[in-house]
Amino acid sequence: MIKDSKIYLLLGCLGLLFLLNPYLKTDEEILLKTGYRGTDGMSHNTLLLRTMGMKKVGTAFIWIDQVLTVGGGGSPDTVIEKIKDNSDKMAYLDPYFLTNYNFSGSILGLIRIYKRFDLASEIYEKGIEYNPDDLVLKNYFAGMMAASKNNVDGLLVNFERVVNETRDDLLTNMVAYLYERRYKKLGDKRDLEKAFKYWKILESSKDEKYREIGKRKINDYSI
Repeated sequence: MIKDSKIYLLLGCLGLLFLLNPYLKTDEEILLKTGYRGTDGMSHNTLLLRTMGMKKVGTAFIWIDQVLTVGGGGSPDTVIEKIKDNSDKMAYLDPYFLTNYNFSGSILGLIRIYKRFDLASEIYEKGIEYNPDDLVLKNYFAGMMAASKNNVDGLLVNFERVVNETRDDLLTNMVAYLYERRYKKLGDKRDLEKAFKYWKILESSKDEKYREIGKRKINDYSI
């Protein structure tokens, strides 16, 4: 049984590497044209495609560990330390892997049991340093900072920009929840219509958990 589970894990890892292949090719072009900034990861003078490929594979496996860390639970302090450590390692190996910053930063900054805005800020700032033109990353950061100040309007503005640009079920669910909460507080049906918009997006999620949330919420208000 244990042997079978290891085989499935290996196949899953190989599958993830296959899915990451398009971003690897795109980043190779960026790196060859610009080189790494500063000395993080690899200097421009030592940029070798073979070494870079090894770094990409290393990043992919750390990314797998990051996802397993978030989904596996454990004491908050231990998980927080592991998430930050994994994120730093990925940023060192591949500063242009945007998913690292968006995922790791949002988990530390927005999940209630963690709420480490200081560490999340460090992650986002590192991401923006190497990807200064990426608007999604900037909107994640701005939304997280608004959340740290309990500025719901600012959070919604920035996070709606993110979910309209890229698929992020965690963030979509949060935006829907905030609109629902505002509807219950103020009674403005426009807020409920916004919540419905994002619940409908969740209905088509590949994650069963989010599909169920979308269906249940729409059903609750349709009765």
